Amino acid sequence: MTQFEKWRRDGREVSVAGLGRSGKAAVELLASERIPVYASDAATGGHDLVRVAASAALILSPGIPPEAEVVRAAVRASVPILAEAQLGLNAMPGATYVAVTGTNGKTTTTALVDHLLRTDGRQSVAAGNIGL
Repeated sequence: MTQFEKWRRDGREVSVAGLGRSGKAAVELLASERIPVYASDAATGGHDLVRVAASAALILSPGIPPEAEVVRAAVRASVPILAEAQLGLNAMPGATYVAVTGTNGKTTTTALVDHLLRTDGRQSVAAGNIGL
């Protein structure tokens, strides 16, 4: 059973905190999977912490620090927290991928990995903040 199927069966909302470009995409993905969504952003009214604590999961924007109150509310309520990237990967079961993380050099490393894979004749898409 996929994570999306579990959330549909559960019936509770999945919260998305942070509504930048990738947060909005997360909301659209969840809605397309017929999963109830609660979306919030500190810049546009803040987060309903009671609603977040009652959620099946919290999808977290990479721009939200771990010490943010919305994160602490989810942790206190034992709500699973997933990064937006993990949500995207959950939507592609069986996909082969390379994930690049870190503080510096991610875009350069992603471009290099994409180039090397393509040079080797493999199908590759560089995705994330690099453009897709």
